[in-house]
Order: sequence, then C-alpha cells, then structure tokens
Amino acid sequence: MSTDWTGFDAPALRDAASRDLGDGRREALLRVDGMHCSACARRIERALAPLARDVRVHLGTGTVEVDWDARRHPFSAVLGALDAAGFTPAVTGAPASSARAERRAALKRIGVALIFGMQVMMLASGHYFGAIDAEYAGLMRWAQLALATPVAFYAGWPFLVGAARALRVRAVTMDVPVATAIMLAWAVSAWHTVAGAGAVYFDSVVMFVLLLLTARMLQDAGRARASERVRRLAEAQPTVAVRVTDGASETVPLGALAVGDRVLVAPGAAVPVDGVLVEGASAFDEALLSGESVPVTHATGDEVLAGSINAGHAPVIMRAVRVGQGSALSQIARLLQRAEAERPRVQVLADRVAGTFLIAMLALVAGALAFWWPQDPTRALTVVLALLVATCPCALSLAVPATLAASASRLARSGVLLARADALLRLRDIDTVCFDKTGTLTTGAMRLDHVMPMGGRDTETCRRIAAALEAGSAHPIARALSHDTGDLRAEGLHMRADQGLAGRIGAHDYVLGAPEHVAPQIALPPSAPEQTRVLLLEDGVPLALFGLTAAVRPEARSCVGALHGGGLDVELLSGDGEEPVRALARRLGLRRWHARQKPGDKLARVRMLAHRGRHVLAVGDGVNDAPLLAAAQVSVAMASGSALSQASADVLLLGDRLDSLPELLAAARHARAVVAQNLIWAAGYNAVMVPLAFAGWLTPWLGALGMGLSSLVVVANALRLARPPRCAAPSGSDLRSAPA
Repeated sequence: MSTDWTGFDAPALRDAASRDLGDGRREALLRVDGMHCSACARRIERALAPLARDVRVHLGTGTVEVDWDARRHPFSAVLGALDAAGFTPAVTGAPASSARAERRAALKRIGVALIFGMQVMMLASGHYFGAIDAEYAGLMRWAQLALATPVAFYAGWPFLVGAARALRVRAVTMDVPVATAIMLAWAVSAWHTVAGAGAVYFDSVVMFVLLLLTARMLQDAGRARASERVRRLAEAQPTVAVRVTDGASETVPLGALAVGDRVLVAPGAAVPVDGVLVEGASAFDEALLSGESVPVTHATGDEVLAGSINAGHAPVIMRAVRVGQGSALSQIARLLQRAEAERPRVQVLADRVAGTFLIAMLALVAGALAFWWPQDPTRALTVVLALLVATCPCALSLAVPATLAASASRLARSGVLLARADALLRLRDIDTVCFDKTGTLTTGAMRLDHVMPMGGRDTETCRRIAAALEAGSAHPIARALSHDTGDLRAEGLHMRADQGLAGRIGAHDYVLGAPEHVAPQIALPPSAPEQTRVLLLEDGVPLALFGLTAAVRPEARSCVGALHGGGLDVELLSGDGEEPVRALARRLGLRRWHARQKPGDKLARVRMLAHRGRHVLAVGDGVNDAPLLAAAQVSVAMASGSALSQASADVLLLGDRLDSLPELLAAARHARAVVAQNLIWAAGYNAVMVPLAFAGWLTPWLGALGMGLSSLVVVANALRLARPPRCAAPSGSDLRSAPA
C-alpha cells in the first residue's frame, strides 16, 4: 500500500525539505531507501522524468537530487513517484531515527538467518558425509524445510520485495536474480522434500541470504559514512530560532526569519542564519564549515555563518543578513550535494557495463539451463543457482562511487569540499598550476596604506565613492576600500572585461581598477614594489589613487615548494602591476609569472597551455577569476572569494589554506589508483566465476560467498581512503609518483 505524501505539500515541510530556485522551480535532495545498483538508479530516473526538469542519482550515498516545476507538480507528486517505483524517499534533513530503525531491522534479519542457518547447515552436514540413516533422511529434510523457510521469507524479504517492485515497473535490478535464486532453490527443495526424492538446497538458501544480508549491511554502513558530511550539514542548521523584537524574545520557525531580524544565539547553540554580531563577542566552532578545529573569536561587527556553534559562555545577538537557502551553510550543502549527485564518465561507463552484464547474465542462465537440463536436471538446477548468485555485478556498480565518496568524506574533514565528484579523477593528470595573486597567494585581508586625490575631491569623498562602488563585494580589495558611504549609492554596477569595475553615482560615471587597465596612458609616481594600486576615474578623468598592501599567506611558500617538488609547473597570473607581482614571485620562488593580466589574458593563457598539451589546475578567488576557473581542467576557489568564482570551481577550500592543495593532489592520486583496483577486481572476479559456475564446478553456497566477498572487498578497499591521513600531506615527488 502506497504512503500518503500530501503532508509534505504544507509550506513549512516543503520549504524545509527543498529550496526555491525561482520561476516556480524547486530543488530537493532526497535519501532513497532500496536503491542498491545502477539499474535502480535508471529506474528512479525514469520514474521522475515526467515530473522533473533534472534528476541526478548518486548510488554511492543513496541520494537523488531532483529539480521540478512546483507550479505544475506538488512535492508529494515527486515523493509519490519514487514510492510507486518501489523506493522509500526521505528528506536528508529528516531525523536519523528511520535509518536506525532500518539498521535494527537488518540486524534482526541477519540474526534469524544466522541462528536458523547454523541449524540447517548442521542438519545438512550429515548428508555431506553420508552419516544419516535412510530412515532419518526424510525427517532431516522436513527439519531443514521448517528452519530454512523463515530465512527465505523473513530474512530474505528485502530481496523479494525489491524484485517484485522492479518487475512491476518492468525493470531488472540486482534483486531480480537474487530473489529468483532464493525462491527457485527453496521451491525445488520444498517440492523434493514433499515428494521424498531429489536433491535439496536449503543450505544454499540460508547461506546465500546470510551472506547477502551481511554484505548489504556493510555496504549501507559504508554508504552512511560516505554521506555523513551531507547529513551533518543538513542537521547543522536548527529548525527554530530565537528572535528578539523590542527587547522581548520569542522562539519562531527558521522559515519565519527575515533579513534584518535580530537573533539570539545561546551558548552551545547553532547559529541559524548568516549574520553580523551586534551585541556581545564569543568564540564560534566553525569546524563543520571550514575544517578548522580551533574555535574562532568574533566581536561586534564580525560576520558569523549559519552552522557554526557558539562555543563561548555568554549569549550573543546578531542581525540576520542571509536567511534560509541563501546562507553559506546551504550553499556549501548544495555544492556537496551536487558533487555527490554527479556521476563521472567512468562511473557512467561502469553502470552501463553493469546493466548490460545483468541482462547478459540472465541470458546466460537461460543458456545454461538449456544446455544442462537434457543431460542432468539436478545438475542444471545447481548450475543455474550458482550462476544467479555468483555473478551479480554489485561490485562493478560500487567500484567508482564508493571510492569517490570515501575520498570526498576525508577531504571534507580537512576543509576541502569537492563541488564536482569527478574532479578527483581529473586531478591525476595535472601538470601545471596557475595561481591568482590577491586573496589567493596573499591573505584575504588587505590594508589601505594611502589615498592620493588627483582631482577636485578630498580624500574622504574619494574613499566614500570607492566604497560605494565596491559595496556588497567580498573581494579583499573591496574590504580594504570599505568605508562609510553616507547617502552615496552606486547604480548599474558591472565588471568590464578589460577595464575594471564601472558604475554610476549621481550624475557621474566611475571606473575603479588597476591603473594599467583603466588608464594606461597616465603617468603615476613610483610606489613600493609590494604595493597594489587602484585608480578611480570620474567621467574618464583620474580622481584618486589608492595604495594597498596584502600579507602573503604563511603557507604559500611551502605549498609552492611542494608543487614544484612534485614535478608540477607553477605560474602566477595577476592583474597587479609588474613590480608587486615580481616581488611576490621572487619571495615564493616562482620562476614563471605574468603581471597586468586582464580576465581575458588569464583565459588566453590557460587556453594556450591547454593547446600545448598541458593540464591546468587554476586557483583563484575573485570575480575576474571566473573565466580562468571555468577554462581550466580542474579549478579551485577560496571560500572567502566571490560567489561567481565558487560557482565556476570544481573544488572549494573552506579553510582558505593553500597547504590543502598538496593533500588534495595526493588524495586524487590515491583515489584514481583505488578506482582502478576496484574495477580490475570486479571485472576479474566475474571473469573467473562465470565459467566456473557454467561448468558446474561452483556450488550455489560458494557462489553466494564469492559474490558477497567481492562486494565487501570493493567497499573495504574504498573505505581505506576515508581514514584521516597519518601525517601531513605528502610533498615533493610523493604528489605524482608514490605508490598508492
């Protein structure tokens, strides 16, 4: 009987489980119970196709991301379509009680299979050794039937239900051959028991069910570990908040908060929305967001992010800046969801092979039955059972997603977020790294050293105009130029491809950018080599020159050294003038650097390197780095950078630390090696088992043992990557050539 999902159409539940994309579209990430193979994934895609604009299924974590038109289809229709296809959907933010209940039920089934199965094996052992008198043989068979029946129908119920649901929608999943083997072996054995003649296979039934249940439980445990980051992010944001209005506080649903509301965050409580502290100061645990284990102290005026924990001893009051799906926590969660929902090309190929193999296996079973039945019906049944249980391509389907999920989980704990899952596989080919300068190799904080007016405005007015143009930007230069803008408001802001930031204030047009870009014909006084200069034009005439300096990230030199030592070419592409870029390159030991690089110049440089056969990793943080990041084979963005650069990136450094790059490259090398190992193992296992089973040399219970162990080997090999590294990230030649 299908479930009534209409309760999720209530705005509160719908908004908690999905986000508004605008234009009537909504997006939700759902955990799907009952999905175990690539055939299941394809069945989900077909079930949601009439309702959704986009469906992305991730087998490794058991989730599906769906984008649909909420004006035409309610949320309950999406959930109902999954239910009708034979799966049980659950929103990722839902409590973990259902998962715990599933684990308890799985343990009960394993317990029944183990206890009753031991008795069946003990009774069957007499037949193995010929130690049973003929007068007791019938009694032993009836005892085995009584003990094996609960194993087949109770412990094996998930396989039977899964197969029935698949066949109901005319699909073939892994559960179909499994259920066929269980029912065929039980039914033939029961018939022979009633007839009093013929072979029985109750021992194969109980062994098959026990091994499959154990393997599936361990696979689900590995899947839960791999998707732990998604669950923790989903659960990090509270469902209610304490809103302060005119000195009085009230607890309200999170969806009731609006930008500008004052919110009280008690000690030990999670921050519900992104905001700015207006009263009090405290330390905040941001480990889930950045991977930084040490709490960070924030004072009045500092920004705090949703998902961080008030680790201090006093409550604080903050003003909401971004609420709901606009918070940094939600953005990070969506990036992680996208990474886990995307299937790299090697995974798509593996799924196609697994699906084709499943159909071929059923055809092979029919061929074996036709070949052996005329010779020996009993032998034919044994061969069919062995083929059914031994050759399911579970390991092949799990080889890639289990590996990528485990690697992503470990990297996430270190503050490295994979926005696109297949970035790990592409990273192995990288031989060139291109860095932006400001906010990437230098810290996110810049200091305004001096302002030199060049027109008819005073210093204060020039600062206010520059601040109005940069208002709302998170770039380090924008932060350094931030100032009280008074009543000045910029309109028509846009980034010119070659001439900086342009906008209009009042009756005047302004341009703010590097002097070499916005006014190359203007002669400027010399400056310190490490100083970055920004020129402000008013109606095309120089108005003010700003001088800024930025501290080099303390880990930048060691990161560059590790990349050089690993045999990678490293280049610096910066829009700054020649002197500050040369000074930084010399300080970091960079042999290749390019100054005065406009966004188009950076893009052209990456394309030229690609044309020469180079594989480029680009690292940046600003709006003008988006084309660079989009063109590179793999792109990395700093979490403190612009939203546009993050949207273009494959990897996000949540902790804003460059020393994560060598660890990322090492993780990519290990992941690619493990993917290859898993695929070779899965293919080799089936290549060996198929002829053995077809020839009749493999008993059904040994086939069950082999199939279960094959999947466990793949999952266990992948989960090695989820362990934290024993030491610091490798450097030097370890990045590319050390053994996995």
